[in-house]
Amino acid sequence: MPISHTEANAYLNTRFGLSNAVSRPNFVYIGLCQNAPDASTGAVTGEPTAESYQREIVGGANADTQSFSTATGGVITNNAEIRMHSAREAWSTESAPMNYWFLSTSATGAAFLWGELTTPMVIAANTAPTFYEGDLQASVDVPLTT
Repeated sequence: MPISHTEANAYLNTRFGLSNAVSRPNFVYIGLCQNAPDASTGAVTGEPTAESYQREIVGGANADTQSFSTATGGVITNNAEIRMHSAREAWSTESAPMNYWFLSTSATGAAFLWGELTTPMVIAANTAPTFYEGDLQASVDVPLTT
């Protein structure tokens, strides 16, 4: 799973004692988008613009529930079903499906980690995108640029 360069830099600077940029977030959100987030900044494009769409809280220091288990072997997995809010109107179409899931520490900001969906999601009205236990696995892979 790629992480943004911004996130990787913050992590490395913290681990090497150069800053304390990485701290436990209050909330971690999951979202959907058509395009891979920007490798450098984590900027998200192609996120649904429908009024009923919102990112779902899946963890964090102030979250009521934690949807991911503790990482082992360099991998973290969702240990509970993640059901997003129901779409009151279509969030995507056959010609423009959701191709990626991402995690963010903000309800509207950049992604810090993302992955490509095995099967693109077409989200029609009156459906709720769902990730079942074990569907999401994340490990760190920083995309290189030249």
